[in-house]
Amino acid sequence: MEERTFLGFLSLNETSAGDGYIGAILVTDQYGVPAEFRCTYPVKPSVLHKPLYGETLKPYIGVELCAKRLVEVLDHRLNLLVVNARFLLDVRPSCNYPVIFIERVGEAIEVALPDAVTSPPKSRVACPSGRFQPIYVSAHSNYAQDLSESRPLVENTFSHLDLLEPFERIATALKALAQQDGRFL
Repeated sequence: MEERTFLGFLSLNETSAGDGYIGAILVTDQYGVPAEFRCTYPVKPSVLHKPLYGETLKPYIGVELCAKRLVEVLDHRLNLLVVNARFLLDVRPSCNYPVIFIERVGEAIEVALPDAVTSPPKSRVACPSGRFQPIYVSAHSNYAQDLSESRPLVENTFSHLDLLEPFERIATALKALAQQDGRFL
């Protein structure tokens, strides 16, 4: 029997009240059929946390308080983890599989960096079936091999699944959860 391929879609979402963040992960097979969904309770930083952490607050919450815990408790063994924010690539040292950030080619902004600053590795992937807009795939700067390791699975999956669509499902699921349970507002 052939072993199933599983992709994780990890996101950090703002609470509906705008006062915190919820980490969530949707695990699907390569056809987009859901296999597992998990989320954190909202992490609501205090008025003191915001100035103390500054620009590091959201990455700290996203990686340290949400992402690491979510990938740790999964029931399914992932072949690839796709994240919805570049800073979430920092979960990579906690994973033994490739982690990539995907954005649509038309939504990516190219910024020239000084020579001393290296940009994370990135490659363009066109949808083999032509159904979806091309994407840029980025990897953590210390794990450039994730681009080549993940490319066959990305191309195969991208031929029939918009790789950004599962993040829309996560957002919809979290809205439904907030309507049913006030703790997730």
